[in-house]
Amino acid sequence: MKTAKLITQMAGWILFFSLPVVFMFNEQQAGENSLNVLGTPSYWIFCSTYFLIFYLSSIVLIPHLYLKGRYTLFFSIVALLFIGVYLLKPFDKLMSLHQESRAARFHNQPAPFPRPMPHPEGSPAPNEHFRNRPPGPQQKDIRSFDIVSVFLFIMVIALTMAIEINKQLYLTQKKAIKAEADRAEAELSFLKAQINPHFLYNTLNNIYTLAVTNHPNTAPSIMKLSNIMRYMTDDITVELVPLRDELDCIANFIGLQELRLGAKTPIDYQVEGLALQHKIAPLILMTFVENAFKYGISKQTASSILIKVSIADEHLMFFAQNRDFSENAKLNSTGIGIQNTRQRLQHAYPGKHELKIEKGEGLFTVQLKLEI
Repeated sequence: MKTAKLITQMAGWILFFSLPVVFMFNEQQAGENSLNVLGTPSYWIFCSTYFLIFYLSSIVLIPHLYLKGRYTLFFSIVALLFIGVYLLKPFDKLMSLHQESRAARFHNQPAPFPRPMPHPEGSPAPNEHFRNRPPGPQQKDIRSFDIVSVFLFIMVIALTMAIEINKQLYLTQKKAIKAEADRAEAELSFLKAQINPHFLYNTLNNIYTLAVTNHPNTAPSIMKLSNIMRYMTDDITVELVPLRDELDCIANFIGLQELRLGAKTPIDYQVEGLALQHKIAPLILMTFVENAFKYGISKQTASSILIKVSIADEHLMFFAQNRDFSENAKLNSTGIGIQNTRQRLQHAYPGKHELKIEKGEGLFTVQLKLEI
């Protein structure tokens, strides 16, 4: 990035410094002498003036004065620089040197007419000086206002401001993107903490009961819990995870819940289609699954939970429906998990997802469509 910037600036300055040479080359009959201007003080005064103005504005004036709101001092210094350029007249001095060089070359050329031309008797003989003079005014053009130098000054200041302001906007945008990424990462960490801790306690108690009774599901249950914890703590540190891992986490979670709930709460979990090489933001689906078990079961009332995942081409459809016992449950929940997931969907799938959550008639329904 820095190398490209350096090369671009060097190319720009080479082009800018070559303009006077090209201009003089086009004006002269013998272009080879135009390169002589490179060794004159007027040329280097011209180049140094705008070189210093550019970098003074780029390094000091705009970043430390203009962009920090110190407009009075900024415009005062710019006005002083303008007056300096107006008085110095770098372009005028360079062109005056060019005109003097042209006049000197012309006077060294032989007269266009070797013999005097006949003239009417009694009229004054033509002056050899006027007959051999170049066309146009012979006196030096002393300008009271160097419009080209002023134009170049304005152009350099405007170009510098455009470059620095654009760079500042880029840095601001970059910081905003980084802040958004940091916020998303913090939200993901917070989301992991939102997974119901009671699930862990209840699962360990259930596994303990299985172990005491020498139940054959003891070892598989421990393995399912281990896989879930590994996924929640290690495997979701990246932005996207294999869809197969998310679905396996859901299956392990449901399998452990079935140990606790028994036949009173039937669970229908369906997966249609193949995960293949698809990837998904971690815990996006898991949040809704955990929410269904958190608010969709009751010790007094029988209920059922339906969870369905359909994968077709580049789309994923997620459907979850459960009884809504959130009003009867003694839970101090503010819906942070759902709200957090909405924000993560906006960040990870902008314009590529549809989320519909319906709550009514004792049912809580979630429908999510993703482009994966």
